[in-house]
Amino acid sequence: MGVFRFKQFAVDDTGCGMKTGTDAVLLGAWAPLPHSGRVLDIGCGSGIISLMLAQRHPSLHITGVEIDAEAAAQAQTNVLQSPFASGVQVVHADVRTFAGEHPGQYHLVVSNPPFFQESLKSNDKKLNDARHDTSLNFTELAQSARKLLAPHGQFCLILPAESFPVFNERALLAGLYAEILVAVHHKSESAAVRMMACYRTDHTGKTRETSINIRRSDNSWSEEYLDLTRDFYLFA
Repeated sequence: MGVFRFKQFAVDDTGCGMKTGTDAVLLGAWAPLPHSGRVLDIGCGSGIISLMLAQRHPSLHITGVEIDAEAAAQAQTNVLQSPFASGVQVVHADVRTFAGEHPGQYHLVVSNPPFFQESLKSNDKKLNDARHDTSLNFTELAQSARKLLAPHGQFCLILPAESFPVFNERALLAGLYAEILVAVHHKSESAAVRMMACYRTDHTGKTRETSINIRRSDNSWSEEYLDLTRDFYLFA
C-alpha cells in the first residue's frame, strides 16, 4: 500500500502482509485503556495499533509482537519515526513462545488477528500468515492472551462477524469472559461486518452489547465513526 499519515504519526506498511485498514483503526481508537501499566499488541504488523494506543495514553508501556521479520522491522522503523518511540517497543517473536516467557505481565492485550480460517489462500506466504489462522489459530490466540494477562486484565480484538462465534467459544474455554461486544456495520441498514470484543479474566456478569455504523446511508462517514477516530484521521 505505502505510507498512511495520521495526525501525529505515519505508518509505512510496505513490508507487511496485513495492510493498513479500517479494522486496525477501529480497534486502536476503541480499545479501553488501563490507567497505567503494560500493553501488548499481538501481531502488530506495521505498528499502527500500538502507535494509536501510545497516542491515546503516552505513559503506557506498549509492546508489539510480530512473527514476520520484515513486518517487525517495518514496525520498528515506524515507531522510531514517531513521537512515541520511548513508550513503544517491537519484538520479533512468535506470541505462543512469548506468552510462555511473559505470563501475567500485561494489563491490556489487543489483536487484529489473522482471520480467514477456511477461505482460499493466495500464493503469497506473507499474506497468508497475516490473514489466515495457519500460524496462529483461534484457540492459540485465546490461550496466549489469557496467559499474558495480569489479574483483572482485558483482551480486545476485532474479527469478521461470521468468525466471531467460533472465537468466542475458544475464548470461553481459555477462561476469557466477554465484557463488551460492539457490532460494526458498514451502514445502519446492513448486517454487521465486524465484531469488536473486550474480554476479562474474571467473570463480571452480563455482557454489554452495542453497535457502530461506519457510514451513513449516503456513504459519508457517520458522526459516531468520526467521533471515535477524529484524533487520528487527517480528514476528521
